[in-house]
Amino acid sequence: MERLPEILQTLFPESVPESQGWEMVVQRIKEHPECSIYFAVAPSGLAPETDWTWGSESSSETNMRGENRIPLDLLNTAEAETVRLCSVTMNTHDL
Repeated sequence: MERLPEILQTLFPESVPESQGWEMVVQRIKEHPECSIYFAVAPSGLAPETDWTWGSESSSETNMRGENRIPLDLLNTAEAETVRLCSVTMNTHDL
């Protein structure tokens, strides 16, 4: 989760307006062409914090704990919204 502010800055260098609700920000992330670079989708029915193993086109499966991407479902947590609000506040003070 500590990488989220950096990822948001990379995906939205023009800044995401403070007034935009978190649900809208998450929707913009999901629609972003580079979403899959930074976020992974957990298999249906599994909690994002579980130790799930996944693989798609390749025959070798990758364990999520070794994965560098953030589980996309974690964006639906209050912690993610708090991280976003803190990063917006920090960026505002940097101006």
